[in-house]
Amino acid sequence: MAKKKIDFGRLVPMRAREFSIMDNGCVSVRQPRFFNGFVRKLAESVFHLPDVNVKLDDKGTFVWNLCDGKYSNADIAEKFAERFGNDDVYDRLYSFMCYLEKCEMISYVNREELENA
Repeated sequence: MAKKKIDFGRLVPMRAREFSIMDNGCVSVRQPRFFNGFVRKLAESVFHLPDVNVKLDDKGTFVWNLCDGKYSNADIAEKFAERFGNDDVYDRLYSFMCYLEKCEMISYVNREELENA
């Protein structure tokens, strides 16, 4: 059976981490220092290493604020291009969204699933 191709532009990102707004208006995302459950518990109990805060710049904050389950990646790219210009917007957005997903800061929902729900 052939694997179904997923259209990156139709995926809808949703925030998966707690965050706060810093004094400068940018977002700081709370991120576990370790993802492995055993290592995480060990680090917290023995070494007292808390979660870290990943501070986003103005462009990252702009994208983060749109990761609310309402906008697809294509919508976000369009809004990003309007605000910051068209300079490699799709490549930059793709790289940033892959980073957010890899760090489990966002999760994806397919737009068709949202529309059919």
